[in-house]
Amino acid sequence: MSMRSKSFGERIADVLIEDGLLLPAQLDEAMNLQKQQGGRLLKILTDKQFVSDQDMAFSMGRCLNTSPINLPKVRVPEEILNLVPRDMAKAHKLVPIARLHRRLFVAMADPTNVLAVDDLKRRVQLDIVPMIATERAVSDALSGVHAAHANMSEVLKQVSEEAGEVEVEREAHRHEDHGHAHGHAHV
Repeated sequence: MSMRSKSFGERIADVLIEDGLLLPAQLDEAMNLQKQQGGRLLKILTDKQFVSDQDMAFSMGRCLNTSPINLPKVRVPEEILNLVPRDMAKAHKLVPIARLHRRLFVAMADPTNVLAVDDLKRRVQLDIVPMIATERAVSDALSGVHAAHANMSEVLKQVSEEAGEVEVEREAHRHEDHGHAHGHAHV
């Protein structure tokens, strides 16, 4: 039976362990908790504070080749937030961040959720560029808990840099990231 394909959460957990950000024993504990009480593995890891939100977003981004976005630092203007109906945003755990030409940059707790992306694309009639954020950051943003530091021009600057990188990385196919992944175990 061990050939079953790993869930998204388990793949991320492997990356966290590989990066020295999570201990195998902590993963076992979280998986046992998940068996007992259900819930999403990644949320259990951050709720138990085995992994910080930032590390989680970073590892998810690496695993998915998606840029992480530090949502609490981002001030999203009303007119961008209003592009996506609130119930849809809550159901899919996503927050629109910025619009650049025909593209809408969206922070998602799970960028692998193709249905959510398609749904959103049909609704807003724009190309969707998923960016990764932690589930907590997304729900905070949706409930309006915003420590708003950044103004819009900063956000657009970050987003256009990310967009540039995303394009470039797709070209390069990320063949350089195997070398330095093991360098920074946290002791």
